Amino acid sequence: MQYLSDLITFGLVGQSVIPPVTDSSGHITAINGAESASIPGQAITVNSNGAFFNSSYQGFSLTTDRGKIEGGTAPAQLFILLHELGHNTNALTPDANKQTLIDQNDKSLEQNCKQTIKGFSE
Repeated sequence: MQYLSDLITFGLVGQSVIPPVTDSSGHITAINGAESASIPGQAITVNSNGAFFNSSYQGFSLTTDRGKIEGGTAPAQLFILLHELGHNTNALTPDANKQTLIDQNDKSLEQNCKQTIKGFSE
């Protein structure tokens, strides 16, 4: 709880434009957030162009939780913050630009935070 309080007190949650990632087959993925050390002075950064604020990017739908939560919604914001907070507290493994690890972490969030996620989605 002290860590959560410090995030708020010291303004360590912020936003920035994080460019999309293109894989070897040309598939574009918008990054929804980044954990500590990605943006100086921010422990958690949400992408201004990602699913935290937006439902689409350049004509492509934005989602979180492996396509289960529509971007630009309160449930998407909660899920993204929980995901990034999980990295900061070492509850989730680092997964930067590794979709299989992102998926594993999202499944872990679903399992361990299901009541919070469900309650926020209603």
